[in-house]
Amino acid sequence: MNAPPKAAKKLLADAIMTNNPLFVEGVIRVDRLQHILDHDFSSFPVLNMSGNVMGVIPKNFLIVLLQHHHWYVAPEGKDVTAMYKTHDC
Repeated sequence: MNAPPKAAKKLLADAIMTNNPLFVEGVIRVDRLQHILDHDFSSFPVLNMSGNVMGVIPKNFLIVLLQHHHWYVAPEGKDVTAMYKTHDC
């Protein structure tokens, strides 16, 4: 079954989502990621450099990436997060 339940067919996302959702950028600092993971959400929108939603990533996948040390290390002196629009936690 690929269709939503009958009761949810006219339901809009803003009826069930928070007004200020937590999200992750394609390149994110570990301290910001830690702050995000402290919340009880099961997944987070992923934003590109322009601030547009590119998809959703499950919380458990973020945790696995951190556990296996799968992250990007910028060349010394280069802050790649500066390329992204800044968003306060």
